[in-house]
Amino acid sequence: MAGIKAAFQTLEQSAKIPIQKEIYEKINIQVNRLAKTVENLLNYSKPITLEIKSVNIQEIIEKAFFFVHKHITDHQIKVEKQYSKEIPDLNLDAELILQVFVNIFLNAISAMPKGGVLAINTSLLDDFVIISICDTGKGIPSKYVDKIFQPFFTTKPGGTGLGLFTSQNIVKMHNGIIEFTSEEVKKTCFVIKLPVNKN
Repeated sequence: MAGIKAAFQTLEQSAKIPIQKEIYEKINIQVNRLAKTVENLLNYSKPITLEIKSVNIQEIIEKAFFFVHKHITDHQIKVEKQYSKEIPDLNLDAELILQVFVNIFLNAISAMPKGGVLAINTSLLDDFVIISICDTGKGIPSKYVDKIFQPFFTTKPGGTGLGLFTSQNIVKMHNGIIEFTSEEVKKTCFVIKLPVNKN
């Protein structure tokens, strides 16, 4: 896969007319999608090892927003953030938790193709940090509610059905909880609860 991408990038750089650039751009999207599918399948089939360190969860959220910024801009989505100042650092695998946020953000963005609001809120409740992520998208149909965390279940063309499954596993590995509520044609909210470090 790496060889295919490298060869394609060489061709893309040599494109001189708009139609060539457009074709290469479309091919690039498909190659990246295929690479992501392969990566997800490989990750699904192997155990996950945590690399724990003390991190600022709100900095991880901001990093996730950085990665999906273009998607947010392209879909004309308004982002609303409410970060609590009481959130302590948490012992987490930063890269894996980042993957969780990126997965949920991308799902929210795809649910709002004509724009909307993506709202994120952090709070501290008892021994848990609560991260709430809500979108004003099309919601999840009731017939799919019991399936969204199942591996390989997807309603998106080209989707692998491993994003939320993997996200749930990552959260559980951190002794956390991930839940969601959804109203069709109105909104979907995911709530992630991560335990505060014990001294």
